[in-house]
Amino acid sequence: MLQENKQASVKCDNMQWLDDSSDEEPEEQDPEKVIA
Repeated sequence: MLQENKQASVKCDNMQWLDDSSDEEPEEQDPEKVIA
């Protein structure tokens, strides 16, 4: 159970990190394109 929990939490962390980086990248690119 501990191993499963660890893998599940790691997957959640990875998904959150991917979502965060995905959200941040377009946000930074959008204003740059608008300014340009």
